[in-house]
Amino acid sequence: MKQQITIEVDIPEGYEFEGYVVSNPDATSSDELSRPIWLDFKKKEPERWRAVEGERFFYVDSDGLVCAQNDYYESNHDDMYNSGNYLRTDAEAVEARKRIRKTLSDYHKEILSDERI
Repeated sequence: MKQQITIEVDIPEGYEFEGYVVSNPDATSSDELSRPIWLDFKKKEPERWRAVEGERFFYVDSDGLVCAQNDYYESNHDDMYNSGNYLRTDAEAVEARKRIRKTLSDYHKEILSDERI
């Protein structure tokens, strides 16, 4: 005999439910179904902003220039969004470019120091 129960759970702010409740398919009484239930929660990742179709977004191109395009949900726009090179404002793109340049500079310094050892 299969029984199904419904439970209501308050999910803490900033978390989401992960996993599922497994019941004993061989349960013969409601007592067997009333055992403690184990729930898993994980910290919710903040959702990244994505432009409404036709709205402008900014990115850093391969020459290090800050550029803008309107998003029409084409595959190249999806690729830019998925790679993280997709920003809401010109100022965010300028900051991203600064951090990209620093990361690459640090990387090359590390490689050069490794080669000298």
